[in-house]
Amino acid sequence: MRKQTILLVTTFIFALILCGTVTAADPQGDANTGTLQMKDSNGSSGAAQDDSDPRIQGTVKEIYNASSGTYTNLNKAIPVKGAKITIKNPANGSTIATGTTNSQGKYDISFISALTKFRVEISYSTYKKFTTSVTPTGSPVPTAVLNHTFLPDIAILGSDGAMGVEVRNLNNRRLIYVNIYQSSTGAPNPEDWIMKYVNFAYINMAMPGSGMWDTWYDELLKSPANLNYKISSAFGYPCDTDSDSYGGDGLHLLGGHDTSDTENTLENTYIASYYKLASGTVAQTNLKHMVEYIYYLLGETTTNPTKNGKGPSMSAPSWGLYHQDYPTKTTPAAPTQKQLKTWIESKPGFTAYGSLNWEAEYNKWIPTRNSIYKEFETWYNKHKSIKSPFIVIVSYTPGGETIDKLIREYERQGRAVFNLFENADTPSASTLLEELVLGKDGNGPMTRGVSAITSLFSWSLNYANISAGGATDELERINLEVIKGIQLLSPDSLTNPLGAQYEWTFAVTFPYFEGVSSPIVISYTDKNGKEHALDAGIKKLVSLTNKWAKLKELPNKDKKIAIILYSYPPGKAEMKASYLDVFGSVHDLLVKLKEQGYNVGTGKIPTAKELYTLVAEFANKGTWAQNLLNQYVKKNLATLKANKQLVDVTTYNKWFNQLPKALQEQVIKKWGSAVGDIMTYNGSLVIPGMMFGNVFITVQPSRGWEEVENYHDAYLPPHHQYIGFYKWLENVYGANAMIHMGTHGTLEWLPGRNVGLQEDDWPFQLANIPNINPYIVSNPGEGMVAKDRAGALIIDHMTPAMVRSGLYGDLIVIHDLVHQYENAKNVGNNQILPALEKQIKSKAKELGLPAQQKGQTFSKWLLEIHEKLHEIEDDIIPLGLHSLGKVLTGEELVEEVFTISSSMTSITDHMKAVLYPKINLGYYDMQKNPKYEDEIEAIDKRIRTYIRQIANGKDPNSLGVKNTSLLNDLKYCKEIITKIRDNQEWKNLLDALSGGFVSPGLAADPSYADVLPTGMNFYASNPEKMPTKAAWETAKKVVDQLLTNYYLKHGKFPETVSMVMWGTELLRTDAIAIAEFMYLLGVMPDWDTNGDVKPKSILIPLKDLTITINGKTIQRPRVDVFTTAVTGNEMWINLMNNAVKLAAEAPSETTKQNYVKKHFKEHPSLDRVFGLPGMVLEGTGVSDLLPNTSKWKTTAELVSVYTSRVSYAWKSTPNGVNIEQNKNTFQYLLGSADMITQNIDSTWRLLDTDDYYDWYGGMLLASRGLGGNPDDMLVDIRNKNKVVTRTTQEEMELEIQSQLLNPAYRDALLETPSGWMEYSERYKNLFAMDVTTGSVSDTMWTLAARNLLDPKFSGREDYQAFATQSMMGWVIEAARRGIWKADEALLNSLKDKYINLVNKYGVSCCHHTCANMDFNNYMIVGSSLSSAQIQQFANILEGATGISIDVQGSPGQTTDPNQGSQSTQGSTTQAAPGEASTANAVSGAGQSSDSNGQNVHEITEVSNQSSGQSNMPVVAIIGVILLMCLVGIGYFRNDIRNLIKK
Repeated sequence: MRKQTILLVTTFIFALILCGTVTAADPQGDANTGTLQMKDSNGSSGAAQDDSDPRIQGTVKEIYNASSGTYTNLNKAIPVKGAKITIKNPANGSTIATGTTNSQGKYDISFISALTKFRVEISYSTYKKFTTSVTPTGSPVPTAVLNHTFLPDIAILGSDGAMGVEVRNLNNRRLIYVNIYQSSTGAPNPEDWIMKYVNFAYINMAMPGSGMWDTWYDELLKSPANLNYKISSAFGYPCDTDSDSYGGDGLHLLGGHDTSDTENTLENTYIASYYKLASGTVAQTNLKHMVEYIYYLLGETTTNPTKNGKGPSMSAPSWGLYHQDYPTKTTPAAPTQKQLKTWIESKPGFTAYGSLNWEAEYNKWIPTRNSIYKEFETWYNKHKSIKSPFIVIVSYTPGGETIDKLIREYERQGRAVFNLFENADTPSASTLLEELVLGKDGNGPMTRGVSAITSLFSWSLNYANISAGGATDELERINLEVIKGIQLLSPDSLTNPLGAQYEWTFAVTFPYFEGVSSPIVISYTDKNGKEHALDAGIKKLVSLTNKWAKLKELPNKDKKIAIILYSYPPGKAEMKASYLDVFGSVHDLLVKLKEQGYNVGTGKIPTAKELYTLVAEFANKGTWAQNLLNQYVKKNLATLKANKQLVDVTTYNKWFNQLPKALQEQVIKKWGSAVGDIMTYNGSLVIPGMMFGNVFITVQPSRGWEEVENYHDAYLPPHHQYIGFYKWLENVYGANAMIHMGTHGTLEWLPGRNVGLQEDDWPFQLANIPNINPYIVSNPGEGMVAKDRAGALIIDHMTPAMVRSGLYGDLIVIHDLVHQYENAKNVGNNQILPALEKQIKSKAKELGLPAQQKGQTFSKWLLEIHEKLHEIEDDIIPLGLHSLGKVLTGEELVEEVFTISSSMTSITDHMKAVLYPKINLGYYDMQKNPKYEDEIEAIDKRIRTYIRQIANGKDPNSLGVKNTSLLNDLKYCKEIITKIRDNQEWKNLLDALSGGFVSPGLAADPSYADVLPTGMNFYASNPEKMPTKAAWETAKKVVDQLLTNYYLKHGKFPETVSMVMWGTELLRTDAIAIAEFMYLLGVMPDWDTNGDVKPKSILIPLKDLTITINGKTIQRPRVDVFTTAVTGNEMWINLMNNAVKLAAEAPSETTKQNYVKKHFKEHPSLDRVFGLPGMVLEGTGVSDLLPNTSKWKTTAELVSVYTSRVSYAWKSTPNGVNIEQNKNTFQYLLGSADMITQNIDSTWRLLDTDDYYDWYGGMLLASRGLGGNPDDMLVDIRNKNKVVTRTTQEEMELEIQSQLLNPAYRDALLETPSGWMEYSERYKNLFAMDVTTGSVSDTMWTLAARNLLDPKFSGREDYQAFATQSMMGWVIEAARRGIWKADEALLNSLKDKYINLVNKYGVSCCHHTCANMDFNNYMIVGSSLSSAQIQQFANILEGATGISIDVQGSPGQTTDPNQGSQSTQGSTTQAAPGEASTANAVSGAGQSSDSNGQNVHEITEVSNQSSGQSNMPVVAIIGVILLMCLVGIGYFRNDIRNLIKK
C-alpha cells in the first residue's frame, strides 16, 4: 500500500510538472492578431433573429496598457471598448451595418442582407484600420466570428529617453518606441517580440546583427517591414550583413530592392533628417511630419509631405552658443525649411561615420563663426557683472534643465559660462572648442578667454576621428582641463550597487581615450524619458571645474598644494608607494616647484633622507601609540595651532553635519560620536604635516582596519579624522590641488557605488579638490578606480628597470659544483664524483633547493637542480625604485629594452635562427634544457650588444643584420629606447598644476603593451573587446598546461577549478583569465566584425574538447570552475555566468562528461562568480586582519572572515547583476576544489603585494580549512612568449632566491629610504603568504632571518632601523607562532638586534610590533642582553604605548614572564556559526607536509612561551574528560537508571 501511494503521488507531481512545461512553452500564445472562426447556428449566441439573417460577432483587444503606458503579450491582450465595426458590401463599398464593442471588447451584429460575403472594417483609436473579408456560414443562422488584436505597426528603435517621450506625446498608438539600451546587460527588451509584426521600423544609433543590444534583430528580420524594404536605419554601426539565420539576406533598407540595399537613399535620408532635427520647439512637428511621410511610404496616402511644405525643419542650428538669458537663446539662426529641402535632395546619404551628407552644405552656409563668438561675448559683457574668464559647457543640444542649472550654478559661484552645442560631426565639437580658445592665430576670439571645459559628450568630441585618436590633437593644443559630466540614461544606475554600468562605456570609457577626466553624475532619465538634474552632482561638477580653472588663472606663487603620502597601516616603516621612490620624488618635486615660481618657503629643501625623518615624526599613529602622537603634538604645538591643524569638535561637526544623514549614521554607528579616538589630542583632530611655504606635506589618514574588532563586516566607513582631514584641506588650508604621491591610496576605495558615484557615496563627499595622482603605468585596474571614483588625473610613471636576476653567493657555488660534476663525468674522472655529489647535496639543502626524492636517480635530481638554478638566474626582477622623471640609462636601459622586446616580439627566436639555424627547438624550449646553456648565453649576449649599440646612437640598418625579422625587432628596440627617453612625467605633472591638459596613454605592463612614453593620463583598454582573440589563444594554452599537470599527477582531470581574477590583471592582459574560465567549461566567446565580444557565447562541442598529453590526444570533460572576481564590470560577470549556464544546459552529456552537471546534481546552484558585497571595493578581510597579529590566534579566524566577506554570488539577471550571499554554495565549491589557480602577469608577484595572500592565499586557506586538498598552481604569463606554471611553494622559493635574498635586488632597494620601506614590505608578505598557503620551508625562513643579520641591516640611519625592526618583527612572530622552527641561537640574535635598534632609535611602532604585547613579551625571552638594556627597551615601549612589559628575571631568561596569560591588547576573533569545520586546519602547532610536499601551517592559539615549551595535547585533555564522564556514569548508573524509569 505504501509503495502504491508513493507511485500515485509521484505520477501526480509529474503530471503537474508536465502541464506547467506545456503551458510555459509559448508565452505569447497564438501570434495571429486577427482570427476568424466559423460556427454553425448551434454554436452562436446573441439576440433572436431570423434564420436567414447573417450574424458577425467577436472580440477586439489591444496589447497596449493605457494606464501603465506599457505593452502586454497576446495572451493577456486587453479588451477595448468603443471599437467601431463596419460591415460593407465588397462590391461597391456601401455600408450595410455598424456596431461598437462593449466594455468586454465584444460585439455581436445581426443584419439583413442577401449577400454571402462581406468586407469588415475594425477601427479603434489611432491604429491602422483592420480590414478583411468574411463569409458567414452555417444554418439556420449564417455566422462568422471575427476577433482582432491591435498592435503598433510602426517601430522606432533608439536610445534617447527624451525622444521616447516625444514619440509617446504624439498619442499615436500605431507607434512604439523601444529603448534598445534599456537593459544594462543586453537582456531582451519586453517589446522585442512585437517587432515581428511591424510594417515599418526606424533604427537609430544601433548595432543590428552585432549581438550587442540587438535582441530585437531576429524578430525584425521576420517582419513585414523587412519583407517590403521598409527598414530605415541611421547613425548606427553597420553590423547587419547580407545573410541571416532565417535564410534571408539581412535587413532590407528603405528605398532599396533586391539588387540595391543601401542606407544612402533619399527616403532614408529624409527619415533620418526628420528624426535628428526633432528637438526643441519643432520636436513634435518633425515627428508628426515624419509619421505622415511613413504613411506615404507605406502607400496609405498619395500626399508626400516633403513636397507639400512639411519637410524637416530646424528649431536651432546644429551647432552654436546657448545661454538661457540670451535674447534668442541660441546663436546663430537656423536655416529655413526650404534650404534644408534643397540640401537633403542634393546630398542624400551618409558619411563614413554616419553623419548626414547634407550637413556639410549647412556648415558652408553658417555665418562666420568668429563673429558669432564675439557677438555673444559683447552681449555677456553688457548684461552680466561677472568678470572672470569663461568656462564652456559643451553638449550635443542646447539648453535643457540640466544645462540651465549648470549655467546658474557657475554664475552663482562667480564664473562666466555659456553652452557650446554641436549635434553634427562636422565641424567637430573639438574643432569649435579650439576656435573658441585659440582662434585662427593662437589668440581666441573671446577677450575674456576660456579657462576650463565641462563636457557632456559621450563617445568622442570628434566622432569622425574616433578611430584615430578622436579629439586628442585638438585638446592637446587647447591645453585646458576637460571635466566630464554624466547624464544617466538608465534610472537603474541610481540604485545599482555597481553604479552606472549601462552608460559607462560610451559616457566615460571612450572620453578617457582622449584625455577627459573626473566623471561626475549630474542627471538621470526616468522610465518615462524625462531628464532630472541632480543638484549635488551639479554643484560638485561646477565647483571642481572652477578649481581647475583657477589653477589655470592663479600665479604659481599663490597656489596652495597638498602633497599626500601613503601611511597605512600606521608605523614608521609603512610610508611607501608601489615601486616609487616617494621621498626622492617629493624632494625633486619641491625643487621643480621652486623653479616654477611656487612658494616652497625660504629654507633649504630637505633631502630624501631628511624628508623621511620629518614625515616619520608626524605620520599616522595607531591608538596603541597614543603617547607618540602626544609627543609630536606637544613638540609642535605652536606651529600646529598657527596652521589650524588641530580641529576642534565644533568646527568638525559643522562639516560632519553637512554630510547626508545616512553617511553620518554610518560613522556614528561604527566610530561613535565626534571626534573619536583615532589621531586625536585633547578632544581635537590632529591634521599631521608640515608647511613648506604654500606646500603642505602630509600623510593620508589611516583607513582604520587596524582599529576594528569585527573583521567580518566588509563595510567600513571612514573614521572622523579621515573625514576631517579632507574637509580641512578644502575648507581651512584651501588647497588648490592635492597630489596623492604614488600607487595607491585609500580615498578611491571608500564604500559606495563602483562607478557613477552620487552624494551618498564616500569618495563623492571627500574628493572635492583637483586630484593629481602619479601612478605606476602597469596597474590600470586600480588606477581606473582612482579615476572613476576619486576624480584622479593620473600621471603614469615608469616601472623600475626589469632585469635578469643572475646568480649570486652560494647559488654560484652550487652552479659551479654542478658543472664540475658534469665535466668530471663527461671526461671519466669518476673518483671525484662522490665528493662532488656530497658537496652538491649539502649545498642544495642549505639553499632550500628541492631534495632528491625517493626512487629518483642522482642524475635526474641533478638535472632538476640545474634547471632550477637556471630558472633563478633567468628570472626577470625589478631593480630598485623609479623616481619621477627618471630616464633609464646604461645597462638598466639595455636590460629593460631586452625584457620588453623579448615579450613584445620574437627577437630571441629570430636571433636563435640566425646563430643556430640547425637546432630544431625554439629559444624558450632551449632555455629549459641546461645542455643549451652556452647557446642561450650567446643569443642573449648578441641581442644585448645590438641594443647597447642602438642606445649609443647606431641605426639598426647599419648593424649588418640580414635577417628581415630580426632587423624589424631591432627597429622596435630603437622605438622603445626613444619612447623611454621621451619621459613626460615632470612636464605633465607641472602642466596639470597649471590647469593644463594631460595627454592620454594606455596603461599596462611595458612588457605587455605599447604604453610608452610615461607621464600620461592613462586609460585602460576597451573591456568590450575582452577577451580578445589573442587572449583566447593564450588561455587555451594555459588551460591545457594546467589540465596536463593535474592529469599527470592524479591520472584524471580535475572536476572543479577555482580561480582568482583581478580587474587590473584582466585589463592588462585582455582578460586572459576570463578566457581560461570559459575554456575550462568548454565555452568560447563570440566576436563581432569589430572585435567586440557578443553577450552570447558559443558552446564548444564535446568532441572538440581534446588535449594532447605525452603525444596522445584524448577527450577531456567540461570542467566546473568558479572564481572570486575583483571587478565590477557587468559585461564580464555576465559573460562568465552565461558560460556556466551554457555548459550546465549542454544537451546529451553525462555527468562524467560534464562536471557542471554533476555538481549541480549534488548541489543545485549554478552560482560560480563570487565577490564582495555591493558598495564595497576593498579586500577579503584576510589582509586587514592577518597583519594585526594581536587580533587573531588561529587560521580558523582568517577563514571565517574570508568566507563571510567573499561568499556573495554575483548573479546575472535581466535587470543587471544581483549580489546575494550564498555561503553554502561557496563553501561547497571551496571544499571540493581540485585546483586553485591565479595568473601572475606583471611586476607584482607574491612578495610584492598583499593582494596575493588576501585573495589567492585566502582562497587556498579556506579550501583546506573546509576539508579540501586542492592542487595550487600559479601561471606566470609575464612574457607573452612564455607560459610557466608553478606551485605556490615553487613560486615563493623562486621569488625568495631571485629577489628577496638577491644582493642585486636587495641593495638596489636599500639605496633610498623609500626602498627600505618597500623591502620591509616583502617580509610582511612572506609571513602572510606562509600563514595562508604554508609555502615557506624552515630553510627559507632561516635564510630570510640570516639575511637580516647582514651588516646592511645594522641600522645606520633612522629609516633603516625602523624598516629592520618591522622585518625582524615578522620573522620573530613566525617563530613565536610556530610557523618557523627557528634555531634558538639565531632567534636570540634576532631578538638582541631588534632590542638594540629600539634602544638606539626608538620603536617603529607598527601594528605587528607595538600593538602586539604578546610579541613584545616574547621578545625578551632568550635575550643575551643585559638587564639594563632590556629595561631600556621596556621603558621605550611603555613611553610609546603606555603599556608596560614584565622584565623580571635576569638576562637570558628562557621562560615567558606572562606564561599562560592573555594578551594585554587585542582580542580573539571567534569563528562564525557554521564554520566549525575549519577547526581541523588549526589543531596543532608547527608544520606538516601535505600530499604535495608543501608546508601546511596549523596555527594554535598562542600564549607567551619560549620556543622550547609545548601545550598539553588537546586529544589528551579530551581523553581525560571522557574518562571522568565514564567513571561518573558508572558510579551513578543506578541513580540514572531510576531517573529514566521515572
